[in-house]
Amino acid sequence: MRPMPSMEKLTQLSKLNSGDKVKLHDGSIAEFVRLKQKNFIGLIEGTSYNISVESFVEVLEKIDIEAKNRELQEEFMKLVKDDYFYISLKGEAILYQFDTIKNGKIIGINPVTKSLTRIAPSLFGGKISI
Repeated sequence: MRPMPSMEKLTQLSKLNSGDKVKLHDGSIAEFVRLKQKNFIGLIEGTSYNISVESFVEVLEKIDIEAKNRELQEEFMKLVKDDYFYISLKGEAILYQFDTIKNGKIIGINPVTKSLTRIAPSLFGGKISI
């Protein structure tokens, strides 16, 4: 297999969704998180790495984004007041305490500042059991 030029790799990586699986030149498999300028963030065995675009070889598995969104929506609809959950923002998890759902937005309480925040359901990452 001939190596891909950088621009072609960047183009392919820019079309990926968080959670897609990619193969790297050393044979390892990473879960794509997000693209940066010359690198991308990937998870390998649960650890986050800054991976060079040049290390990308091919896409192994694309997630069904619609099914994942339906699954997350079902999960956040089951939240009850005071449940802890996290949102995923640029590959980082942020913790909130559930208050309510209002006008299609999740109302979360920042556990440190106790302030209320309106959160788009698309940012919902999952419930946390404490």
